[in-house]
Amino acid sequence: MRFLLYISIAFCVSFTWSQSAYVLLEVSNLQPKVGEYITVQMSSNVGSNFDMNFPDEFQSGMNVMSGMRQEYINGRSNTVYYQSLSGFFMEPGSYVFGPVMVKTNKKSYKSNKLRVVVKGDRETSKEQKKSTRPKSTKKPPIFAETRLSKSKIYRGEPIYLQSSVFSKKEFSKIRNYNPYKIDAKHETFKINTSKELDWVSIVIEGQEYLKLQFEENVVFINEPGEVTINPFEMLLAGYGSYAVKSEAKQIDVLDLPEENQPLSFSGLVGDFRLKVSLSDSNAKASDIVSLAVEISGNGNFHQMSMPSLKLPKTLELYSDAITTENYRITKSGFKGNIIYTYPIRVLQKKYIDIEPVEISFFDPKKKSYQVMRSTNLELNIQLKDKKSRKNKNIPKKPDSTQLENESNTTTTSKNEFWRNSYALLFLFLLLLLAIFFFWKRKKWLATNKNVVREYLPPQLSQVENALADAIDPSKKLVESIVLMEQCLFTYCSFILSQDSIRLSRNEIYVLLSNHISSEKVESIRNLYTVLDAYRYSNENQTLSFEEFRVSFDQQVSSFLTT
Repeated sequence: MRFLLYISIAFCVSFTWSQSAYVLLEVSNLQPKVGEYITVQMSSNVGSNFDMNFPDEFQSGMNVMSGMRQEYINGRSNTVYYQSLSGFFMEPGSYVFGPVMVKTNKKSYKSNKLRVVVKGDRETSKEQKKSTRPKSTKKPPIFAETRLSKSKIYRGEPIYLQSSVFSKKEFSKIRNYNPYKIDAKHETFKINTSKELDWVSIVIEGQEYLKLQFEENVVFINEPGEVTINPFEMLLAGYGSYAVKSEAKQIDVLDLPEENQPLSFSGLVGDFRLKVSLSDSNAKASDIVSLAVEISGNGNFHQMSMPSLKLPKTLELYSDAITTENYRITKSGFKGNIIYTYPIRVLQKKYIDIEPVEISFFDPKKKSYQVMRSTNLELNIQLKDKKSRKNKNIPKKPDSTQLENESNTTTTSKNEFWRNSYALLFLFLLLLLAIFFFWKRKKWLATNKNVVREYLPPQLSQVENALADAIDPSKKLVESIVLMEQCLFTYCSFILSQDSIRLSRNEIYVLLSNHISSEKVESIRNLYTVLDAYRYSNENQTLSFEEFRVSFDQQVSSFLTT
């Protein structure tokens, strides 16, 4: 009888326990590391209105999963509601989860509590902790940053900005990107135009991070004062969703000093050099010479103004100057050179002195203005020498005392000279040589006339033969480049009816514009540029050169047929 009573009591207790309300809190790892993801799950058979306050140091994702499932206990079906989410801790320490509150039918039910101990990435065993203190990182597991190359610059000086995200874990997607903004007048130039983003492993303050560098810009700020680089922000997705936002940065932009500012200053900031040259030092009236002004260096080339020339009355500007830009953007600004080529017509054949060309810029390193001035350029220098020689050869009028002394010494020397037999023999030999050279003079003049021949411009057939040699596939790359350049010079000589090899390229372009269309001139310019690129390139470009050989043949053939 007692046995049956015990069985019935146990059955009632188990049935009552199986049907009682419960709220359960579970954590996948109670001893995670900083930045390590853990899963928190809440479940209950009462309802799905879970309420729990998480620690402030716990960063939870936005991919929360919730639902319900059926459980069978003692042959009875029971509905269980659950909710789970993932996240990580940003700082080491001991944290308490729970209790979870579930309210239903005006009743509240509480779950259990769990203590989670978060370790740092560099924590060691307990024995090592006694001897050495663990190193803790000052950086959070995920952060965004805009790095500046300088915090203090001058107006017009370049500054390098790099936007990156650093994370302990790799995220697969970027959403809702809002770039930084600069609250001042500026110009932005991108350095890295690649659209492929990749996480790179780096070490920051002894901690391992993954770096995602997604924007590199060089900025020229054209307004002085305190300039703010406003934060950028985005949403990272992959291990849940995490919103990151960089900190605002301040830049002190100094205005360029007004003291000692040269009159030729036009806003150029950086470090530059000047080179000025003439295509020819001798020119007749109506000839056209080229004056090239080359500015090379590093700085704000894009804000460069064309230098002005002061020409004498014997010269005039034939046409607008030709600008050749050969610079690229770097972390320290634009680097390369600009060449301004001025076509100048000579009005008179005489000695001409051209005033120096002056360029000025502000050097941020020296914190002062620098003035560059070329030397005086001269045309027809030989005419200047003749004029000076005439002045030097004018004899001075001797005084009476000097005349008396010279007359006395001359008569004495004459008498002694004619009595000397060696002097008479020397004069006789000189006379024979003079007669010999006079007799040979006619033959020499005839040979010189045969040597000096008038230049004959090439014919169309010569241009076609030069083209055939240039596109010969059996020729090597270096030899083909030389033959192609000779072919272009032959074609230009054919059009201009003069020897184009003696002219600079800029002179050729100017003269060709009077005979052919501007489109053809630009095509010839591009062909010369491509040939220079192949000539000075260190890379093996044989395959691409074969394609250029075909293109060269088509373009030059079109020149000859139109």
